[in-house]
Amino acid sequence: MSLAVLAALIQARGIKGLRQRARLGEADANPTRPARPPLPWTTTFAMILGALWALSGLHFVMRMVWEDWRR
Repeated sequence: MSLAVLAALIQARGIKGLRQRARLGEADANPTRPARPPLPWTTTFAMILGALWALSGLHFVMRMVWEDWRR
């Protein structure tokens, strides 16, 4: 399944959930409560590590391209 299809499915499900909550009247039940709970620190840490890993992979690829181009 392509990434665009997966993103569209996730977005459609989120919109459907918002509509359902609005219909039930839960959207304004407690305006001080955030829409979703904050992420745990482990998830944040994993996201930062994943971003660093992706950047290091991009750096490796760019370096290989640069070395080939210089020859």
